[in-house]
Amino acid sequence: MKVLAIGAHPDDLEYGCAGTLIKHSQRGDEVYMMIVTDGAAGGDPKVRSGEQMEAAKIIGAQDVFFGGYADTEFECHRESIMAIENIVRQVEPDTVYTHFGEDTHQDHRHIARAVVPSARSVPNLLFFEGHSSQ
Repeated sequence: MKVLAIGAHPDDLEYGCAGTLIKHSQRGDEVYMMIVTDGAAGGDPKVRSGEQMEAAKIIGAQDVFFGGYADTEFECHRESIMAIENIVRQVEPDTVYTHFGEDTHQDHRHIARAVVPSARSVPNLLFFEGHSSQ
């Protein structure tokens, strides 16, 4: 089984679904992660991407994809949907995890909205709640 977790910022997947991703890895599933923004609003993007890679090792992820969008400025539109869909097509996951759509952070909400059409061909689309979910 292949799993793709899509989060807005470095650390969102760890807060939202790391335990589940670790269980997938322990079962022998292939785990992939996509971080859509650079996380600059929360610190140095180079440091945050390095921390993300270290976290991915602990989780057992096969690969991490970085979208490179500006933190706090992600918008759901055709281009961003296609960028996420390209990763979905590359990974060909059986399950996708992403943010809960009613989160209070605008990046989380917009990414959830973009992931739904991006992952329309994936059998299982599941949402996680983060610290800013209601």
